[in-house]
Amino acid sequence: MHGVERKSGRREPPGESEPNHPEPGGLRPPLLSMYLTIKSQTLAMIAEMTANPKPSYNIDGQSVQWSDYLKQLRATVEWCDQQIARCEPGIEVVSVCF
Repeated sequence: MHGVERKSGRREPPGESEPNHPEPGGLRPPLLSMYLTIKSQTLAMIAEMTANPKPSYNIDGQSVQWSDYLKQLRATVEWCDQQIARCEPGIEVVSVCF
């Protein structure tokens, strides 16, 4: 049988809990580090975009909508917050994007 058995005797499906437990020595699990990196990089992109806003434009029939791109970046931060919360139960993650 696959999965992880908790001290309570409850079994969890494989892949749902194994990567979320800190490694010995308190190191962050790889998924949590990845989510934190993505979030940090995305927040930096949002900061740059809002500090130096650019107009939307059309070129060769293609539209570039910076406001839509900013919405996508904010959605990425929200997704990262959800994933981080799954990796660290009991901790509420709040991000503020401008």
